[in-house]
Amino acid sequence: MNQILMRAASTAKAVALFVVMVGVVPTICFAQTVVDSDFSKGDFEALGWKAKGDWDVFTYPSQAADNPGPLARFAANKPNGWLTKTFDEVKSPRKLTLSLEYGWGWGDAAQGADSVSFMLLDAKGHGYVFEVHRCKATWAVQWAKVADGFPPKDKTWATEEIDATRASVRDGGGLSHLTITREADAAWTIAGNDWNEGAGATVRFTDATTSSFSQLVLLGTENFDEQVFNKIVLRMPLATETAATTAIPAANFLESIGVVSTFPDRGQPLPKTIEMVKYGGFRWVRGGIEGLTTDGPTSVQTYLDLHQKAGVRFSWGLVSGGADLRKLIETARQIEAADALLAFEGNNEPNNWGVTYQGEQGGGRAPSWLAVAKLQRDLYRAVKSDPVLKKYPVWSISEGGAQTDNVGLQFLTVPSGAGILMPEGTEYADYANVHNYIYHPNSPGLQDNKTWNASDPTSSCRVDGLYGNYGVTWGKHFRGYTETELLTLPRVTTETGCTIDGSITEDVQALNLLSMYLDQFKRGWSHTSVYLLRDRTDEGGNQSFGFFRSDYSPRKAAVYLHNLTTILADRGTPDKPRQLNYYLPQQPATVHEMLLQKSDGAFELVGWGERLKGADEVIVHLGGTFAAVRIYDPTIGTEPVQTLGGVDSLTLTLSDHPLIVEIVQK
Repeated sequence: MNQILMRAASTAKAVALFVVMVGVVPTICFAQTVVDSDFSKGDFEALGWKAKGDWDVFTYPSQAADNPGPLARFAANKPNGWLTKTFDEVKSPRKLTLSLEYGWGWGDAAQGADSVSFMLLDAKGHGYVFEVHRCKATWAVQWAKVADGFPPKDKTWATEEIDATRASVRDGGGLSHLTITREADAAWTIAGNDWNEGAGATVRFTDATTSSFSQLVLLGTENFDEQVFNKIVLRMPLATETAATTAIPAANFLESIGVVSTFPDRGQPLPKTIEMVKYGGFRWVRGGIEGLTTDGPTSVQTYLDLHQKAGVRFSWGLVSGGADLRKLIETARQIEAADALLAFEGNNEPNNWGVTYQGEQGGGRAPSWLAVAKLQRDLYRAVKSDPVLKKYPVWSISEGGAQTDNVGLQFLTVPSGAGILMPEGTEYADYANVHNYIYHPNSPGLQDNKTWNASDPTSSCRVDGLYGNYGVTWGKHFRGYTETELLTLPRVTTETGCTIDGSITEDVQALNLLSMYLDQFKRGWSHTSVYLLRDRTDEGGNQSFGFFRSDYSPRKAAVYLHNLTTILADRGTPDKPRQLNYYLPQQPATVHEMLLQKSDGAFELVGWGERLKGADEVIVHLGGTFAAVRIYDPTIGTEPVQTLGGVDSLTLTLSDHPLIVEIVQK
């Protein structure tokens, strides 16, 4: 086995690793069991548990229905105690799954004062506590970070009501089944199949504070009704496990890369725009009818010329305050005829730019958003009733989380029974649309996984993301989709980015934008548009967002993106995406990966890290020996910086810049 240790010096603030491979054969996957405790098979000592307090292995009377047999019991009305299982340290696992059965010996099925709780900790007592209450409430399921072995009093509740009521063992209720999962990116799930009367529920959060684990602690707390546990299993992938992954066409990732741009009506000459768009490798541009006239300076022909000379397509929208649906559809037909149309988009941020539609004001300072909702409804109808345009997706408005009355824009289609002002079944869009800027008052500073967190579709996202617009709206807290539904909700970002200011240097901006495109695509966003192609010259406050300065000179963000899109350049798609077996035995929470494939059949295993300080040494097993290996660094250029041979694994030091490793087998 040949190992390559690479250490690269750079001042950038994120890391990406790219591996291109040809001709690897799949292998079989297994899992390693770290803890497997069934108290019907032995007592605490025999199974390696240490008890403090009134714990015992107990069997309830046989006449109880659904009797679980021998289990670990913490007696009622006793001082706090704990039951601890210590195991060999599990460090930065690619996946960790804890499953167990729990319940209560007796008492009312809806006794909210009853709870069960347990902790997953490292050797120093740092980690996480999970708690389930015997009730129907948002506080029925909770979690918190643990320091020094003691769980905090205040914990984070579920974002939605969960029915975790359970009849006692003595009353035939048996035990409930609970599963805790931690992914390599520190995304956690707490899932109960028995919750909500058997329909199940899942609580999700992301936290990377603790990444190593060596203790499982069942907490015995003062209670009225006896806490019971059994069949406790902790599993992780084997160190040699190679999971088969189906590749995504590389062109799909490249097609997701978009940008917001100024046009000639705002003083930016078209030839310069073409030059900048081509240099960056952007595949689509956010466009629309704002500032569009027949005679120019910005006209439909402006867009057609940009498409012809730079190969980009356009999202076509009403933009800020627009309401002219007839103009939108007529101009879209011209864009579509040139094969330059990508999608339709609703109004841009109606909270900032209100609309007037059919004599009714909405959004902005108006008391209602009904006019915004009716306009979006009619936009959708106009597109879907057009025989040519109906095949194109409709993206919703942006900043629907700001709606002041519940017109239902937190849904793509208004569901039944939601108590919304618009009729049930009203169709707004095919895709959710978000402006999840990287820095936000709730997440203002530099931190590890900055852009990964900004692209999080769940309530763990601290910026203006999917959850705050389509889960529970950030303005008036109107309920939308559940967190589980948000994971698969079709979605796009039509604005994101960051301005250079203070600690956000040009280096930081450059790597933030690179990792943002990668994170967004990895986490399910089909298209992402960054604000801004070039710094504004006709308004204040937007003079350092751009990939390019106002004098058209490229910032590092433009250079790095140019190198990335050049190295990965591909316009076609493979006839049939193939599978590749690769694995990272220990994957830190700040290292992410996805598998792409070029049209010539070459695989690209994309991985990137997001550490502010330090570095991670990550072993990448390739699943075979490769004759030629060429390593690229997009922060340096588009040519290989090193050529190697006979490689079947790599040990890479991932700190703060992208790498591309191209691997070819004869």
